[in-house]
Amino acid sequence: MKMNVSLTTKIVSVALVLTSSAFAQQSPPPPPGGPQGGPPPSGADFIKRFDTNGDGKISADEYMADFTRMDSSGDGFIDSTEAPQGGGDFMGKFDKNGDKKISRDEFLADFKQMDKSGDGFVDVSEAPGAPPAPGAAPPPQN
Repeated sequence: MKMNVSLTTKIVSVALVLTSSAFAQQSPPPPPGGPQGGPPPSGADFIKRFDTNGDGKISADEYMADFTRMDSSGDGFIDSTEAPQGGGDFMGKFDKNGDKKISRDEFLADFKQMDKSGDGFVDVSEAPGAPPAPGAAPPPQN
């Protein structure tokens, strides 16, 4: 079966357009580091996010204010529609019982886990992203 050159050219052109549009729709991988490709967030960044009274540490009330802000339905739970970026890693971190929603207790448990000194506050040395204390064991790899 012999095709004419014009028909072959059209077929190749359509194939190229379809292939290039498929590549154009792919998202580039996220940049390394923190948001917008910057360095990963530090313990100080974490403190700044939650420390509403400016005392350099986070109380349970300050931390739980974020829970209240995210619980837009006011039902006492954060579900995937209320969680940042549709849930994903956030839900996996906090939803310990697997019911696809985060309770106040589950959220507060994270605060208590960060508060290694047990003083009721998370300071920059306890905050996620903080450099390890001298002589501290490295964090477990997940």
